[in-house]
Formats: sequence, structure tokens, C-alpha cells
Amino acid sequence: MESLVKRKLEYIRMLASIRGAYQATLRWEALLPIIHVNLGGKYLLRLLLDMYLALNLNIDSSEFQWHNLNFKKIFSPEIPEDIPTPNLGRMSPTNLEQLAYSLLLQLVTKEGYYWKKSGYHALKTVWWFENILRENGVDEIVLVVLRDIISVIIAKTQVTTYVGTAIVGISKVNPTSIYTLDPYNYKKKRIIYPTAFYENYVGFARVGYARVGAVMKGSEYYFTETLVDHVKETLIPFLQRTGMVHGSPEQVLYQRVFWWRKHKKMHTYGGHHQLKLQMLIRKVKQILDQEGVLAQHRMAYIIFAEELAYLKYKGHRKLKYWKEILTEDQLIDKYKRMGCKESILEKIKKVV
Repeated sequence: MESLVKRKLEYIRMLASIRGAYQATLRWEALLPIIHVNLGGKYLLRLLLDMYLALNLNIDSSEFQWHNLNFKKIFSPEIPEDIPTPNLGRMSPTNLEQLAYSLLLQLVTKEGYYWKKSGYHALKTVWWFENILRENGVDEIVLVVLRDIISVIIAKTQVTTYVGTAIVGISKVNPTSIYTLDPYNYKKKRIIYPTAFYENYVGFARVGYARVGAVMKGSEYYFTETLVDHVKETLIPFLQRTGMVHGSPEQVLYQRVFWWRKHKKMHTYGGHHQLKLQMLIRKVKQILDQEGVLAQHRMAYIIFAEELAYLKYKGHRKLKYWKEILTEDQLIDKYKRMGCKESILEKIKKVV
């Protein structure tokens, strides 16, 4: 009981109170430059991913969560409708975009519990995501093209090469060539030659599912003011909601106002989730003690229990909404690939 109360009180002290909101504001303000760089990087990742999904797979981008503009009309010359649309089975364009972005984050950054994966660990993660797509009736070509797209995006986001998305004195200048992941062997790397915002490369594109700029006038596509306006309408307000806003008589950190207004709700609902999670962790630890699981392996089972408990939960993070298509058995398969024992996972499943 002591651990339950301690976790909730710690949450209230650090965030869900007037004092907690004030202290969290100080920490947020100190980290604001890093937060904005992180947001800018993820924004570019998502923009490139949505663009390549829409153009190389001809998916209806109007259903995308973030960048739901018509990418075929934001380039000059306008991109023709010459690529077939693959069958997405039981997945919606929104689910596919969110799933692809979740996979991309696990390969390039630290997201939540998951550190950036590489080599064989990255490949096992990709296999699990591909298995989810197959079991939901998605055409095999989507899996193949998705690997190509991810390798291209990783190459393009290692350096910032585009005016309007770079910081003078900080961003690296585009080199003539750069290494990226081999789409079919993540233990190896291959050279890519980035030159334009949207382009396809030999060895990183499938015949019939890639648009070659050379067939148009010149050798590249150029984005128009439509894309620039879209970035202004989406990125700038988002940065403002995480930074300073004009108040009276001076600027105020947006998060300070947000947390102060929400601290009572966070105290009630957030506190409930803290108790729920801690009770779940206690049950899982009892099972792990009975099974003799060593300390270095315990966290994987605890994360499994937490992910299973919130598998269908729809909170404020819409990125995770794609998990509504997952089954409990598919989630167990994910952790089996990470080295967890199925018998222990089944026991944990019963107490969640």
C-alpha cells in the first residue's frame, strides 16, 4: 500500500498541484530549446513520411492525422495520377500512417521506453510490424515500399537541406552523399545521394511505385507556396503551444497556464491512472518473483503489462490510436520476439 500512495503523491508533488505545476514550468522552460529542436525534427520526419506514403503508394492523404493535404498538387510541375493504389485490407490510411510513424520513431529516436534500435533488433521490430500489416490484409507491396521509404527518410533527416527548415549556424549543409540503412539488411549501410525535397533512388524504390523526376521538365520536383503555407499553419502554432505566448504585461509560458488550469483534473484522473499502474506493477512483480526472473529482464514484462492494459485506451496521444487493430496475441508475439517467455506473458495477461 505504501508504494501505491507514494507513487500518487510523487505525481501530485511533481505536476498535479499548484506547486508541482510551477516546478514543472521551471524545468520545461530550461529545456525549451531542446524541446523545440526535438519537435522540429519529428515534424520533418512526419512530413516526409506522409509525403512519400501519399506519392509512392497513392494513399488518400486527406485521412492522415497530421499532414492531410493533397501532396500531388503542392509540387511544380503537378504530379500526375499514374501509380495504382494498393489494397490496405482492414487498415485505414490513418492507421497505416500512425503505424509507419511509430516504426520510424523506433528506428531513429528514443520514444518512451524504447531506445533507438539498430542491426538485428531493428530488423525484428520491422518483422513484427510487417506481420501486423499482413494479418490485416495489406498488400505485400506496401511492406516493400515502406522499407524503402524509411531508409530514404533516415538519410534525408540526418542533415537539414531545405530552406525554411534549417537553423543557420546549427544545421549541417547537405553533403554530396550520405549513408543510410539497407532496406533489407539493417546490419549494413548503403550510400544515397540526396538533392531534392522529394525524389526516388535506384535501389530504394519499386518499379511502378516510384515517381521519377527526370521525366518532367528538368530533373526535380519543386514544392510551391502551398506547402510553405501548410508548414506555417501547423508547425508555428504547435511551437507556440509549447513555448512563450504574449500575456499581460509580459510573455508567459503556455505550459504554465495549461498546467495551472488542469491541475485539479490531473490530480483526480491522472492520480487514478498512477494508482492503477502501480497496482498492476505489484501484481506483475509477484509473478516474476514466482518465476525467478532476473532483475535485468523484469522491465520488459512490466512494460508488456502496461501496454496490454492500455491497448485500446484512447488518450490525448493520437499516435497510438492505430493499436486498436492489435489483438492480445499479437502483442504477446511482439514481446516473444524481444526474448520474453510466452508462459510468463500468459500469466501476466490473466492479471491485467
